[in-house]
Amino acid sequence: MHALEEIIYPVIDVLQGTGSELVKDPRTVLFGLDASLDSILLVTFLTGIEEQVQARTGKKLRLITPETLAIEPSPFQTLGSLAAYLDKQLQDGRAGQT
Repeated sequence: MHALEEIIYPVIDVLQGTGSELVKDPRTVLFGLDASLDSILLVTFLTGIEEQVQARTGKKLRLITPETLAIEPSPFQTLGSLAAYLDKQLQDGRAGQT
């Protein structure tokens, strides 16, 4: 699965017009000083990703967990790092069946 095109970009499309300034580019910063989203929109975006994963794969994946938040470097740093994290989680079977 190509998480960037199949999971992440459709969620960006849904968020357009909500104050989101996300650009469909793997280098788009999600977390930190140069972030494209404020904290509320980041949570909304990540929740949308979880919903999209379930819709596309039938698997549940929780992104906002103490374990995920402790990973260095953060998988939430850019769209590309988030896509790599999602691809790994789905490939490794870490996302649970519903």
